[in-house]
Amino acid sequence: MKQFFTLFLLGSILSAGNFGDAFLQIGTTPRAISLGQASVSIPIHPGGYLTNPAAIGNIKNTSFHLMAVDQFSLANYYSAGLFKSLSDKWFGAINILSLQVSGIPIHPDLRTISSIEARRDSIRTLFQSGYKSFSDNETALILSFTRSPRMMIDLGWRYNAFPIFVPIGMNVKVLHKKFYNLEGYGLGVDLGSIVRFNLSDVFPYNWLGELSFGFAFNDIFGTIIYWNTLHQDRIPPDYIRGVSYKQSLKFLPIEILISLQSSSRHQDKPRQGFEISVMDCVAVRVGNDLGQLQGGIGVSVPFFQKTFMIDYCFTNHDLGDSHRIGGSIEF
Repeated sequence: MKQFFTLFLLGSILSAGNFGDAFLQIGTTPRAISLGQASVSIPIHPGGYLTNPAAIGNIKNTSFHLMAVDQFSLANYYSAGLFKSLSDKWFGAINILSLQVSGIPIHPDLRTISSIEARRDSIRTLFQSGYKSFSDNETALILSFTRSPRMMIDLGWRYNAFPIFVPIGMNVKVLHKKFYNLEGYGLGVDLGSIVRFNLSDVFPYNWLGELSFGFAFNDIFGTIIYWNTLHQDRIPPDYIRGVSYKQSLKFLPIEILISLQSSSRHQDKPRQGFEISVMDCVAVRVGNDLGQLQGGIGVSVPFFQKTFMIDYCFTNHDLGDSHRIGGSIEF
C-alpha cells in the first residue's frame, strides 16, 4: 500500500503544478479540519490562517498550537504554530507544517536481466538483504501578519452608526520538498480580509448574532517551485470567498457557528462547517471538505490562569480512517 502511495506522491511532483502544495490541504488544526476547512470568513480563528491570514486578527492572548496526524497509516503529518498580539491593531504568527513518509522501498529494475535464473537469484538476494529505502519530506514555513482596524459605518438617518472590524492579513510561505533525489523550493504570498459586524447593531433586534464575510487570494502571484532538475511547478492563484454566522442563544449557554465557502480552484465543490459550543468548554463540529465528511470534538479547560484546549477530528476515507489530535495553550 505504501508503494501505491509513493507512486501517487511522485505523480503529484512530476505532473501538473496544481498539486505542488497538496500536502497543505490536510489542514492546520483539528477544529479547522472538523469545520470542513471552511475558514475564510471565521474571525479570531488561529487555525484559519492557511485559508485566510486575516483570521488571526484580534487574537488577544499569546497561544501555541500543535497537531499530529496519522494519515491513513501511510504518512505522518504535523502542524505547529505560535500566535501573538504585537500591538492593539497588529497580530503575527509563525507556523510550520510537515508531511513525512519514511521507509519507502526502492525496487530495482530487473527487466534488463534476460536470464530467468539470474533474475530469480537477484530477487532472492534482495529478500535476504532487504530493500534500500528513502523518505518523502514536504515542509512549509508560514509567517502571518495582520492589521485589524475598527471602523464606524453610517448608513444614514434611519440607522445608527455601528462598528465593523476589517482585519487585513498576509502570509509569506516558504515551501521545501525532498523526494528521493529530487529537491525543490518555493516562495508564495497570500492576502486576505474579513468584514465582521453584529447584526444587532444594524437592525432593532438585540438577539441577532455576528455576521462575517471573508475574501482571500492565495498564491496571488502564482507560486513557483524550483526543482534541482531545473523543472518548475507553478501553483496557480486561488480566489476564496465565504460567509459565516455566529449566534448565541439567550436562554441557554450555547453558541452556534455556520460557515460556507467556495473557491476558484474547486468551483464545483464548496466547503461547509457547523459548530455548536456549550459554555465555551465543549464543542461539537461537523464539516464537508470538498465532498468529504469530517467530524470532531473539542474541550477547553482553564488551569492556573491559562486555557488548555484538546481537539480531535475524525475522517473516513477510501484509503482508511484518519485521526487528527491537537492541543493548544493560551497564555
